[in-house]
Amino acid sequence: MAARTNRRRSNARAQQSNAKKKGLSIRNVDGYLRFMIFLTMIGMAYIWNSHIAERQIDDMETYRQEVKELKSQYLLEQATLSAGTRFSEIKPMADTLGLKPLGEPPLQLVNHRNPVANH
Repeated sequence: MAARTNRRRSNARAQQSNAKKKGLSIRNVDGYLRFMIFLTMIGMAYIWNSHIAERQIDDMETYRQEVKELKSQYLLEQATLSAGTRFSEIKPMADTLGLKPLGEPPLQLVNHRNPVANH
């Protein structure tokens, strides 16, 4: 019987000490504060990462638009250049200078001393 009363007394003391620990203490507040600071830092990193990602997407769209414009400009310049170098375009300009097309193939110069230079 004495053992039962001792157990009851020890259980009652344990419950009283647990009741005291349930309230806010400096140790608990410090732990919560550190956790809140940790969560705040993670939130700031998340916002910063989102901002950087959006800026990169905007930059990529700008570069894509610029490449598209440069490609169209390149194609326009290439078409203009190829139109100006056709034989039908060059012949009238050459006639004004007194140049006429060759009737026979051009002569080929051959170096018999150095056969490697012939290619």
